[in-house]
Amino acid sequence: RESIPADGAPNAPEKLYALRSEMELYSPPASLEPEFRKLAEDVVRRITAAADGTFQAALKRSNDYQKEEKFTAAGELWKSMPEVVRQSDLRSKWKEEEDKAGRYAQAWAQWTKIDAKADKYLGQDDAEISVAILSAKENYPPGCERLYPLIWKKREERIRNIQENAESERQARADREYEFMQLDAEASFVDQEDVLEAL
Repeated sequence: RESIPADGAPNAPEKLYALRSEMELYSPPASLEPEFRKLAEDVVRRITAAADGTFQAALKRSNDYQKEEKFTAAGELWKSMPEVVRQSDLRSKWKEEEDKAGRYAQAWAQWTKIDAKADKYLGQDDAEISVAILSAKENYPPGCERLYPLIWKKREERIRNIQENAESERQARADREYEFMQLDAEASFVDQEDVLEAL
């Protein structure tokens, strides 16, 4: 039992694996079997706890990245599966999170390109084309509204803001009064009274 590393100790999973391997090769005397069995169960429990702790820590970091809209970083996080997880029942869950984070990173990259393209036309004072680009559902990954709700929410907000700004600009133009008026006219053989009558 003295060989069992403390929880959270450096390289604890590796030491636990080594201890488990040694125990699998050892046949204890009959008098020590109950204690040996308890020790083996304790080692397995600690390995499982280490795997779960590693998985939960990765999940928290991934969620933090996504809250900060760092979806590429979240995708990269899941690409390296720790050995303690690889040798546990959490292997499949890790792969699920890796696939999910990878898909979201790709969808976010696609949204970034769409948004940049809309910005390009806004810079050319063409709000209608910008809205058309953002509105076209075929520009987005299939099932975007259901699978990537944050992207869909940003899309809706972007469209609404562009439309509201365009409407405000149209209203401002309609309310704007002329500062001066220029009248061009051509005439021949006129005097001052003719000009004043025309005005």
